[in-house]
Parts: sequence; structure tokens; C-alpha cells
Amino acid sequence: MKTIAKTIFLVAALLICGSCSKIVQEHPETFTISGHITDEYGKPVENVSLDLMCISRMNLMGFYVGTGIHGKTDESGYYSIQFDNNDDYSYRLDIEKSGYHYVQGYHVDRWIASQEHNVVMRKQEEYIDLGLPSHTMWANCNVGTNKPENLGDYFAWGEIAPKSTYSWANYAHCNGVANQLTKYCNNPSYGYNQFTDNLTVLETSDDAGWCNFDTNKGPRIPSKEQWQELYQNTTQTWTTQDGMDGVLFEANNGNSIFLPAGNYWLNSLDTDDPTSAWSFSIGSDLDVIPTTAPRNEGFSVRPVHPYNWPFCLNGE
Repeated sequence: MKTIAKTIFLVAALLICGSCSKIVQEHPETFTISGHITDEYGKPVENVSLDLMCISRMNLMGFYVGTGIHGKTDESGYYSIQFDNNDDYSYRLDIEKSGYHYVQGYHVDRWIASQEHNVVMRKQEEYIDLGLPSHTMWANCNVGTNKPENLGDYFAWGEIAPKSTYSWANYAHCNGVANQLTKYCNNPSYGYNQFTDNLTVLETSDDAGWCNFDTNKGPRIPSKEQWQELYQNTTQTWTTQDGMDGVLFEANNGNSIFLPAGNYWLNSLDTDDPTSAWSFSIGSDLDVIPTTAPRNEGFSVRPVHPYNWPFCLNGE
């Protein structure tokens, strides 16, 4: 009986000590954070800025973020940062590089002497200077993708989020049917309870380019005039890029953009029939004359960067 009691006591003691081992354990004097940073294609990203910040939580008025140790990735995308540990601080690793989307800060575990943190950074959408008369620049890829050969997300005209089905029943700017429009209507015959607002160009709040790209650069769905300018000032070639058919638009300055085959929205309403809006299609016949399509359909969006943004809000 005594043997059993001793066994129970020892097991209980081990369980109690084991549960608080982290509390009594001393943290390492230094710790090392290391890892590799690559882009979405697995290629190393060099010269990424890494800041290991000391965060003091001793201030009753709030925490104070002090200076830390700064580092960069090498040509292989590798980084390694060593830092002295301190009971009074917690630590955060901030990762950032111009031209790439922000990476969430990584909170460092002070109890682990050596830890690895690998990061994938996605390139921000880029705009291409094609030497156009208006100086308008075209995005290198569609909204919803960072690959020029992908169609990206589909949007109904005047909506800013993709969805699984596209119909008048779930269209944002009508009351369930085509001839009951609640926005962008210049004819009472098509408006809900004869509604009209005479808006004929998408506002920024309804522009899938503006709401899904970096608005600091003023992206917009292109106008008919901007589309025609692109066509008139480039050479078009039907080609295949990374397995996707489309048209390559080559400018005299040597720059080019690739638009995969598909349908794309323009930013203006069809004033003759406000249930439709202007669009263009990319196909092997190179017939790129703007046409109209029902607003509820899901098309791709290739934004443009207006000249002199942010001074010309409407890209004029």
C-alpha cells in the first residue's frame, strides 16, 4: 500500500514540475532568427529589409517600440539575425521590401535560442510605360492575379468583388432584374421606380481597379479613349505566353503588355441602353473595337495608371 502511495506522489510531482518547466526555465542569453525569403515563384528575393524590434511592455501608458537590429537578405534570399535576450522585452521581426506586398510582422519566441522563419513575398502589380500620348500607363496584369498570362478575377460592371455566379438576381446595382436599375441609369424606363442619376462613368467606390489595386497609384478601369489610344499606338500580335493565348501589345519604346484572351470591362455606361456597359474582347482576330455587354456579366479588369496621379483624380 505504501509503495502505491509513493508511486502516485512521484507521478503527481513529475506532472506538476513538467507543467511549469517553462516558467522556471531561464531563457537563452541570445537567440538567432534565420530563414529564406522567396517570391511566389520560389525565386530568392535579395535586399529584403528585416528589423528585429524590441517592444517594452513596462510602460503603463502603453508599450514602446524601441530600435532593434536591422538586416537584409543576401543574393540567395537568406538572412540571419542574432540578438541579446532581455526579460523586459518581447520581440517582433518586421519584413518589408519596396515593390512587394507587406508581410505581417513575426513575433519571436524568447524561449527558443535558434528559430527559422521562411517567408514568401508577392510582387505588387506593376505599371508599364508604353510611351502613349496621354502618358497613361497600363498594369502588367489583371486584377486578382500577379501573372500577366492569367485572367484574374471576374467582376460584374460596377462591382468590386468576384462571385461564384453572375446574374441580374445578384447584381449590386439593380432590384433583381435588368430594367430596375438602382445606380448608373440615365433613362427612367430602366430605373427602379423610374430612378435616374445620370451617372455614366464608374465612381471610384465601384471601380474594381481602384478598390483592388494600390490606390496610392490611382488605378482605374480604362475608358474607351484609353483603350483606343493603346490600340492605335502599339503593334498587336496574337501569341501564347506560358501556355495562355492572348495579344501582345508592343510599343515603339520597346515596352509591351500581354492581355490573355477574354472579355474586359471599360469604365463607361452604354447610354443608349443603361443595362449594358462598354467592354472590349481579346481574340485571335485582333478585333479590338469596343463593344457593349450586359452589366451583370463577369469580365476581367486590366487597370490603367492615370497621368499625373494624384493631381488628376479622373485621369484627365
